[in-house]
Amino acid sequence: MTKNKKLISLSLVLLFISSSLLLSAATASVEQHRQVELFCDGECDNDTPILPPPPPPTDTTPPTVTIVSPTGLVAGTVVVEGSITDNIGVTSADYRVDSGPWTAMSLIAGSQWTASLDTTTLIDGAHTIDMRASDAALNTGTATGTFSVDNTAPPPPPPSSQVTPWGISRINAPAAAAAVDESGIIVAIIDTGLDYNHPDLAGKFLWGHSFYQGNTPTSLACTTTSPAPCLDGNGHGTHVAGTIGALDNTFGVVGVAPQVKFYIFKGLDDSGSGSYSAIAQSITMATNGPDGIPGTADDADVISMSLGGPSGTVELENAINHALAYNVVIVAATGNDAASTPSYPAAYPGVIKVGAVDINNAIAWFSNRGETILAPGVDVESTWLGGTYNTISGTSMATPHVAGVAALAWAKHPTFTGAQIRALVEGAKDTFGIVDASKVVV
Repeated sequence: MTKNKKLISLSLVLLFISSSLLLSAATASVEQHRQVELFCDGECDNDTPILPPPPPPTDTTPPTVTIVSPTGLVAGTVVVEGSITDNIGVTSADYRVDSGPWTAMSLIAGSQWTASLDTTTLIDGAHTIDMRASDAALNTGTATGTFSVDNTAPPPPPPSSQVTPWGISRINAPAAAAAVDESGIIVAIIDTGLDYNHPDLAGKFLWGHSFYQGNTPTSLACTTTSPAPCLDGNGHGTHVAGTIGALDNTFGVVGVAPQVKFYIFKGLDDSGSGSYSAIAQSITMATNGPDGIPGTADDADVISMSLGGPSGTVELENAINHALAYNVVIVAATGNDAASTPSYPAAYPGVIKVGAVDINNAIAWFSNRGETILAPGVDVESTWLGGTYNTISGTSMATPHVAGVAALAWAKHPTFTGAQIRALVEGAKDTFGIVDASKVVV
């Protein structure tokens, strides 16, 4: 595309519901959690003793744990899922295979906790899986199941027909995508990586960088000939990618902008946590492109971030401003704490701040306010690990709808500045405040 990248604009252009993945002053995550701190207005009265809070009510009921998957015969990378409930709330969950080391799981929505398992590291045959969960009273519930591995069998065929997720239809994406050619548009996804082998995402990965292998910090380039460092071990990044640009074919799902290409930055580890520094570096690298020079044709056109935390950093803000100055459109989730203000980086000026709605056009109960646009974010179906599909909720799921619309806007208006594209997208909303893709391609 021929974008006016020389015009410098100084105006600033994994979230699952109730996630346990935190973003502190040093860490970023798929979800935001509100910090609670003791403070007083004015000066505290030093003569008044500060009493400790009363002890929490005694609870002895352990969480109820049900293993949903894996069961039966499996192969390749599979989703480990548990349905876990507790009367005072589950605080953590993990699993192990054959009495091996425990691996942390992430809360996706409601009682759904998930992780991923690469079965190619296991021998073919029968295996046991243990799952456990704890609550705030330190009660622990457990469950044990079995499954079998056969990695000599061919992978299951993709679904025989394509589904258009309700959110894609709701924002009029199919008609908008049919009106433009977005094959030259690049969306940079900063998340947990990508299942680049997924048949609905084939050929979309171009370049990227990984700051994590598993849950261990690293710094590795990802290329089309060596994409492995950017492989998604969580599922969140793959889900986001499918909503942005799953292929329009005869199976699976279709995304908002089916022809777009991806830069993938694994700025979050397999548990969904990551450092602010990794996020900031990902933004800068996406802006500069593979040639390392901002303002050139290989720069990302859109950056999508379904992540957030309670505060920002100077490094993160500088990276945001750098991207905006070079006409990159930044789209970020507001967060899932039902708070009155967005999380960071969505809170920064110039970032498109995306809140979530349900199928009835109601703002989702968990969606932080202060949004500049709304999009479908409840019960969103998209691509998942191992060539599968998953339905989950969060402002993380709303954000890629808008990132895809921004890509369609660039395809229609290649000479616009980044600020003009942002204004066009934020203004393309219906009477409910929900983004309407058809309004950016006219």
